[in-house]
Amino acid sequence: MGIDAKTDAQASAALAAYEARAWTRRLAPVAVFTVDEPALAIVLTIPTALARRQLGWTLTRETGEVTSGKLVPERSSVMAEQRVGAEQFTRYRFDLSAAGVALPPGYHRFELDGESESERAAMTLIVAPARCYRPAALAGDGRVWGMAVQLPSLRSRRNWGSGDFADLASLIDFAAGAGANVIGLNPLHALMAVEPGRASPYSPSSRLFGNPLYVDIEAIPELAICEAARRAVAEPAFQARLRAQRESELVDFVAVSAAKREILELLYRCFRDQHRGSGDARDAAFEAFLAEGGEDLHRHALFDALSERLHAQGLVGAADWRQWPEAFHDVNGPAVARFAEENAERVEYYVYLQWQFEAQL
Repeated sequence: MGIDAKTDAQASAALAAYEARAWTRRLAPVAVFTVDEPALAIVLTIPTALARRQLGWTLTRETGEVTSGKLVPERSSVMAEQRVGAEQFTRYRFDLSAAGVALPPGYHRFELDGESESERAAMTLIVAPARCYRPAALAGDGRVWGMAVQLPSLRSRRNWGSGDFADLASLIDFAAGAGANVIGLNPLHALMAVEPGRASPYSPSSRLFGNPLYVDIEAIPELAICEAARRAVAEPAFQARLRAQRESELVDFVAVSAAKREILELLYRCFRDQHRGSGDARDAAFEAFLAEGGEDLHRHALFDALSERLHAQGLVGAADWRQWPEAFHDVNGPAVARFAEENAERVEYYVYLQWQFEAQL
């Protein structure tokens, strides 16, 4: 943890330093409430000498709605006082509810203004439901049972080395036949497209979209019309890769990703050549998916396309936008807009992957 605590004196000094930091920090990183709490009260700690100064605050809800206001710390309830070094600090209880703020369940951000960067502060406000959802089947003495499954771990004679949606459907049929009520499944969120080895479903790039590597390639409609994809899959060398992936003791996420993406590229190309812009039913379905996904879908696909380009150019850590060149940090900036325009097909490719995910899910 990086704390020097080899002796009692060092441990005491480290504890004192930790407590001092807590008093010199204006806001805690996070505060948690339940939606039925009578008051949304946050803890504000400031130098006592500044308690009469008016401070501006901004609350940004999860939906993007913004509420702003002013507060004078000394008008709030005092919780505690503490001297740190030569400076006196006071901890106040600021009641957002009294300021007319009500928050729905979700993740919200509270920011406190200041005259300098060191005086500004921010925290996350987490508002949880009053209780966990309880389905009707569990009402009273109701009981259900099922099995917990990591989808990649499912094995079959037909998958490509990692469990996919066809395997999931087979498992659901099997479990239902055995009388099970539920399947507990790992998160299916999108992961880092350029780092397939980072396969933990608990570290997604987005919780709004899915991991296309769960798609059953052979169930994608384009395969029926795409001679290049069928020929590639039928190649003896490709079939040998699939056998090796199925027989591997552990899931080889990098190999599975490479095999699936190789064919997905061909299927998308066939989709563009055969359907895109034709106005037929397949094209219309894709247009509807685009419209429904809106800006969130476009930005997710744009992120994947841009990280792919930077990764190909040799940028280390291209899956993390904070490592990108500064010009690409602003999604609304001219550099990102230019990339999106010049690489529209590549962005669309990543939309196509999400389309297949949603269609099979």
